[in-house]
Amino acid sequence: MTCELSAWSQITEWIRENAPRSYAQLQEGATSDALAHTRARLGTPLPEELSSMLHMNNGVQVDPNDPDGMRPRRSGEFVSDFYSILSTHLITRVNEHMNAVYNGGEQDGEWKHHWVPFAVESDWLYGLFIDGTTGAVGEWSDGGPIEENVYPSLSAFLEESFQLIQSRAGIYNEMIVWDIDDLDQEDLDQLT
Repeated sequence: MTCELSAWSQITEWIRENAPRSYAQLQEGATSDALAHTRARLGTPLPEELSSMLHMNNGVQVDPNDPDGMRPRRSGEFVSDFYSILSTHLITRVNEHMNAVYNGGEQDGEWKHHWVPFAVESDWLYGLFIDGTTGAVGEWSDGGPIEENVYPSLSAFLEESFQLIQSRAGIYNEMIVWDIDDLDQEDLDQLT
């Protein structure tokens, strides 16, 4: 990998030091074979920044209580407001889902061939993708339009995410919790 992703390194180092339970959710980096398999399944190249990030950490672990093995663990929701980084396996699954939802007529809009999803919140109704042709980051939301070019690059998104983690995220039981001041003890206990 020729692309260095310093913002992702800063995030993971901060999480390792401040939220070890969240850090433990990160998976080992994807192999070159896994990245090649993902590219083949998607039918489009993986943007260099995304390949670099996946090479460093292949997403977060899935929730062992999810019967389909498709939902990231809650303790892995540490990127910008409840998002979890997807593994190469889940990137292809979410991409298939988004094609069905948007290009199958369930939702207005179009899911473009060169968009690569890389982060979702737990039920996939909200997520982020990187445009394989421009490198820009866009987002989708349940019932809302797909927004392209929300961030000029994955690095720009990660830099803002790092600032948000430092300024808005709380730590509870050694894991990152968003909007912690809005949660009562029962809500916090459900996170563990």
